[in-house]
Order: sequence, then C-alpha cells, then structure tokens
Amino acid sequence: MTTGNEYMRASRPGVQPPSAQSLGVPYPPLELPIPEGVRMIALPKPKDFPLHNLDFKELIEKRRTLRKYTEEAISLQELAFFLATHDFDARPEDGYVTVKIDNLVYKVTPNKDRPGLADIAVIN
Repeated sequence: MTTGNEYMRASRPGVQPPSAQSLGVPYPPLELPIPEGVRMIALPKPKDFPLHNLDFKELIEKRRTLRKYTEEAISLQELAFFLATHDFDARPEDGYVTVKIDNLVYKVTPNKDRPGLADIAVIN
C-alpha cells in the first residue's frame, strides 16, 4: 500500500475518533499561570534581534524549507479516492477523473511523472 493510500484511508470521515471540540470539551486556557518561584528570563527586544536590519525580500530569499517529497506519482484510483473522500463528486474514467462542481464537470488527469498533482480541464 502506498503512502497516499494510507493517508487517504486514515483521513476519511469516521475513521478518526471524534475531536475534543465535537465532544464539547472546553477550550484550554490561552496561557498557563506562571508557577510561584519561577525565575523570569528577559527576552531580547525586537529592535535588538539580529534579523531586524534585514528587509522582507532578503528574509524571503534566506528562508529554507524542511519538507521532503517522494517521486511517487498519484494513481488514477488514488486521485479519485482522495477527491471523493474530500466531499467531491468524483468518478474515475478512462485515464482521468470526472469531478462535478455546481453545474460544471471537470476532467482531472493525474500528472504521473510531470510536476504537479493533476491537469484540470472543463468538460462542459
């Protein structure tokens, strides 16, 4: 079983236990009280922080991502299953998935070895 299949099966409605919110559990406090006797540490002021002098463009250029992607492409059945389990009216056809949204029908074709998840075209 592929990682995509495992994720799609595990994230279907009804598979996960009910959330605390749906059970009416009250929200936790936004902040916990500070215990007595705890020593407070002063944090640096924002103007003293070393990134303060960088402009926004430079910050964006210096950012790094920690994501990891696989080269594994999504199959036609996985795409149809993913869409159907996310409340889309999706059906696998011959090499593509039809998706009905409002009064339109879309043709969603998995990209296989090309970048991106799928190509989307309006059928009607």
